[in-house]
Amino acid sequence: MKDTNGRAEGAGETNRHQLASAAIMLPVAVAIVLVVFADGRLAAGLAAVAPAVLAGYAIAASRDDGMRAIRRGVQLGMLALFFMLFFAATFPLYSYIVPDLFLRADPLAALTVALGSAGAELARMWPALVIVGLTLLLGRVFCGWICPLGTTLDISDHFLFRRIRRSERIRLPALKYYVLVAVLVSALLSVQVAHYFDPIPLLTRAVALVFHPVGVFVYNATLSGGATAGDGLAGSDARPIAIVGEGLKELRTYHTHLLTFRTSLIAFIVFVVVLGLSAYGRRFWCRNVCPLGALLALLGRYGLLKRIVTDDCTECMRCVFECKMSAIPDNPHGTVLRECIQCWDCTCVCPEDANPIAVTARSKSEADEVELGVNRRRLLQGIVGGGSFALLAHTAAARTHRSEKLIRPPGAMHIMAEAGLTDKPYTEADFLATCIRCGECMKACITNCLQPAVGEGGWEAFWTPIVVPKIGYCEKICNICGTVCPTGALRFFYIAEKEDLIIGIATINKNTCIAWYDDRACAACDEACHYQAVEVQPIAQQRPGGITVVQKRPVVDESKCNGCGECEKACPVKPEAAIVVYAPSKQQ
Repeated sequence: MKDTNGRAEGAGETNRHQLASAAIMLPVAVAIVLVVFADGRLAAGLAAVAPAVLAGYAIAASRDDGMRAIRRGVQLGMLALFFMLFFAATFPLYSYIVPDLFLRADPLAALTVALGSAGAELARMWPALVIVGLTLLLGRVFCGWICPLGTTLDISDHFLFRRIRRSERIRLPALKYYVLVAVLVSALLSVQVAHYFDPIPLLTRAVALVFHPVGVFVYNATLSGGATAGDGLAGSDARPIAIVGEGLKELRTYHTHLLTFRTSLIAFIVFVVVLGLSAYGRRFWCRNVCPLGALLALLGRYGLLKRIVTDDCTECMRCVFECKMSAIPDNPHGTVLRECIQCWDCTCVCPEDANPIAVTARSKSEADEVELGVNRRRLLQGIVGGGSFALLAHTAAARTHRSEKLIRPPGAMHIMAEAGLTDKPYTEADFLATCIRCGECMKACITNCLQPAVGEGGWEAFWTPIVVPKIGYCEKICNICGTVCPTGALRFFYIAEKEDLIIGIATINKNTCIAWYDDRACAACDEACHYQAVEVQPIAQQRPGGITVVQKRPVVDESKCNGCGECEKACPVKPEAAIVVYAPSKQQ
C-alpha cells in the first residue's frame, strides 16, 4: 500500500500531465474558432481574451473532473457553433461567416470528393486539412470534442438511454473500416455513397430537411407577431423565418411559404436509427459504423495525447466500464489507441489517478494495445461491395432516362459550364460525383424551391438538389446556393450572370391554360416573369363555323427564359399548372 507522500506525488504528476494537455489543446481550439471569422476586429478581440481563457482552462484541468467538464463545454460550444452557422446560411450572407465550415472541415467528404471528381473545388475544403493535422498531432479528438453528431449522441444517451440496461460487450469496431473501404472504392468509381454514413452531412441534412421546417413553423405560429398557428396551417405567404444575424444582435426575417421538403420522413428515420442504436451501447454508431471515425482512427493512431497507466492502478475496472468507445479492454492496463477519443472520462473516474491523458510519443499501454481484428475476407467484401454498387450505378439499367423535371440549381457545375463560366466542360455525372447531399443549399434557399431529388435522376441522384417550381421559384436576386456549397458542386456566380444560367424552359399547355382554351383574360405568368420571357400577345384562332377570334394569350420567348419557375408558381391552374418548366434536353 502506497504512503501518503507517494500518492501525493502521483496526483501531482497527473495534474502536470493534465496541465500539459490543456496547454496544447486550448490554442488549437482557439485557432479553430478564429477560422470561422475572417473579420480582423473580431479575431483580435478573441485573441485578446485568449490568455484569460487559458488561465481558466489550466485551473479547471487541475481539478479531478476538470478536463471532462471542459470537454463537455467545448462539445456544447461546437454544437452551438454548428447551429449558429446553420441558421446564418441564408441570403444575403455576411461576408465574414463561413456557414459550411463543418462540412468543409470533414476529411471524409474531402477525400471522397477528391477521389470521385476532378471538378471539386478542393481549395474550399482546406479546413479538412486542419482536422487532419489536429488528428495526427493529438489523436482522435475530433470525435470526442468537435463532432456535432457525437455531441448529439452523448446528449440523447444521457436523456433517453441512461436508465436502459445495455450490453457494452457488443463490439464491432472493425465494421466501420469495412464501411470506409466500401465508401472509398465507390467514390473512386465516381459514385458518392458517403453521405449515407458521414456524420456531418447526415446531421446537416436531418436538421435542414426535418427540424428546421418544424422550428420555422413553431416560430411563425408563436413568436413572429404577425402570424398565427392558423395562418401556418392555412399556408399563408406571410410567415417570417428567423435567422441569426451579425454578432447574434440582429434578427432578420424573410417571408416565404411554409417550409416543406420531400423525403423529410426518410431523413428523420435515418436520424432516429442513428440515435436508436445507442440503446445497444453508448455511441454505438461512432464505435461501430461511422466511416469518418474509422478514417480519423487510422490517422490518429500515433497522436501525442495518449492514456498512460501507472503502477498505482488497482484494476478496479471503473475505467473499463466508463469508456464509451470500448477503447479500454478487459485489461485496464491496455488501450486501443485508435478508438480513444480523448474524452478524459477514464481519468476522471479513476480513484487512484492512475491513468492520466498525457502528451507523450509513447506510452506503457501502447505495447498492450488490442488488435482491431480486421478480417481480410470481410475487407475484400467491402471492396467488392463498394465496387459493385458503383458499377451498378453506371449501368444502363440504373441510369434510366432522366426526368424532364430534373431541374438543377443555377450554380450547378455543368450549367455553369454550358454558360461558359467554368474552365472545363462538366456534365451531370461530374455534379453527382461532387455533391455530398448535405442539404445546406436547400436550407439556405429563401423560396424553398430547392428540394431533394427522389426519382427524377435515378437512385444515384437521390437527395441531390433540384428546383421544384410547384413549391417555389428561383429568386432572381439570390445566389446563396452557390455560396454555401462546400464542395463546388454548386459554384458561386454573380447575380448579373443569372439570366445566362439556363436551368429550364417554360412550356405552355394550351389545353389547360384558361387564356388559350377558355378565352378568359389571364396574365399571371406574364406579370410574374422577371425576365420578360412571357408576353401576352394578340393571337388569332380559328373557331368552329369559320369564326376567327383574336384573343390575348401568353407566349413564351425561349431566348429569354432561364427556367426560374416563377411563372409556374404563379399559375392559377391547379393541381398541375398550365405553364410548366422542364429541364433542357441537353441536361437530361
